[in-house]
Amino acid sequence: GETFIITIVHQCFVWINSGDLIGIYPPESNIERYYSIAVIGKNKLVLVIKKTGLCSNYLGDLDIGDTFQGFIKQNSHFYMPQTDAKVMLISNGTGIAPFLGMIQNAKNASLYWGGRYFNDFELFKPYLSEAKITTAFSKEQNNAYIQDLVSKNEAELVSTIQSGGTIMICGSITMMKGVMKVIEITIEKHNF
Repeated sequence: GETFIITIVHQCFVWINSGDLIGIYPPESNIERYYSIAVIGKNKLVLVIKKTGLCSNYLGDLDIGDTFQGFIKQNSHFYMPQTDAKVMLISNGTGIAPFLGMIQNAKNASLYWGGRYFNDFELFKPYLSEAKITTAFSKEQNNAYIQDLVSKNEAELVSTIQSGGTIMICGSITMMKGVMKVIEITIEKHNF
């Protein structure tokens, strides 16, 4: 489809975490575009991009070995918690980007991801070999959305909340609102 992954090998001497952002100016533009970063290993950054505009089309047209300039914007309020508590990573579409890096060393995390088609998820599988993953596809047989999946797995949601765990959401505003509604209903139902 129109979604692709860029792997950036960098020589930066700054600390970069999954969840940070990279700002990129496309040629002939003075408006930066931000992309969420997954850190894989010591010097690789992974971006998940959908061709939707000037900058994403510019990046999509790059060849292997091409270079571009960007800057890192730290996003410390969106780092993986450094505890053994449960973490639910919830995303849709390209929102999976920071979670590809976060889940690499996660001790007690599960990933919920939603997309349109099963084949959309194939792009991410190389980064998720040992992760606990639950997926929903809106255009496949079950026509499920990510908030449906979270609601269906209420026991894990309850366990995460009761244990003082963390719920991290990255993706579309519509998806976030749907998931937040499920969380609110669950909190009210269980009197948290």
